[in-house]
Amino acid sequence: MKNLLEYMSLSQRNNNKENYAVDFNCNRSREGEVELWMQDVVVQERLGGRVFNLARSYLYRFLSSTTVRNSQLQLLAAACLLLSSKVLSKKPVGCKQLLEYTANDILAQELIDMEMVVLSSLCWDLYSDTVEVPLVQFTDSLNLSSSHL
Repeated sequence: MKNLLEYMSLSQRNNNKENYAVDFNCNRSREGEVELWMQDVVVQERLGGRVFNLARSYLYRFLSSTTVRNSQLQLLAAACLLLSSKVLSKKPVGCKQLLEYTANDILAQELIDMEMVVLSSLCWDLYSDTVEVPLVQFTDSLNLSSSHL
């Protein structure tokens, strides 16, 4: 695998985007667009809020320690979604599906490489409490389902 600096300096691919692909030629202050794209993918794939929250947690944990080129934000978001769906979903989203949501703007190998970069950066620590986890644990202890809340 390429070293991190080489990987992050990859040139941006064709900007011909469709469906849920978003133009991420932006600065760090527009990271909200990344979240909206991730949320659209989660809704379309019926992955659930827990997958989105965990993916967002991976995204910001990664960004807190690593600088990413603006052209790589969607690739990073896709890798975070891939990881969180593997951790929490009974039927994780596949690489091919994620590539389609990017209008095939990234390659499968780039997604797999970025997944490894994220895993490495997070020291393989994929379990991270989101605000939902303590609430679920609390309601479980009361024998309540989240539908009663």
